[in-house]
Amino acid sequence: MIRKSLRTFIGRIVMAAGLLTPLTVLGTPAVANAQPVTPPSQAVLIANKTALWDNCILGRTLTIDAPVIQYPCRRYADQLWTFTRRGTEPSNGEDYYQIQNVNNGLCLAVRTDKDNAGAQQVRCGNYYDQSWFVDLAWDGLSYQLRNRGSDKCLLVRGTAPYTQLQQYKCGTYTDQVWSFFTWA
Repeated sequence: MIRKSLRTFIGRIVMAAGLLTPLTVLGTPAVANAQPVTPPSQAVLIANKTALWDNCILGRTLTIDAPVIQYPCRRYADQLWTFTRRGTEPSNGEDYYQIQNVNNGLCLAVRTDKDNAGAQQVRCGNYYDQSWFVDLAWDGLSYQLRNRGSDKCLLVRGTAPYTQLQQYKCGTYTDQVWSFFTWA
């Protein structure tokens, strides 16, 4: 418990000192109801709100189909991700994106439409299971990553390092809320 509190305290100091800078994509919107947004154009850390922004998505290995996990945010290339627009969904007019790891070149995917299915890193292609909508989260300040193939949101349960990311029906769950950060 003390270790977690210390990590949270240090994370807040790092944020306050400006070493880790939140990326403002569109400012503060008036309405926050699954509103699509344009993700950043540069490589970013993707951090989860459950751990008070201390944990980021990590694509740590070159292995195809390896689990995508969370790990304390550091300035490692395997925690940097890019968003590439892949098209527009005909049914709703929303743009969808591929989320690619800078270090290994693999893409974030969930290969089924089942709740609690694990996120994996896969060879990039224009497939439904590795296409993501970026929606404004219910808090009006952060984002939800919604899979095009399953229409479910990316989440991480808990704050432990090495926890695999999963998908679940989108809702007002803190573990589905993400922010994008750049290094100052």
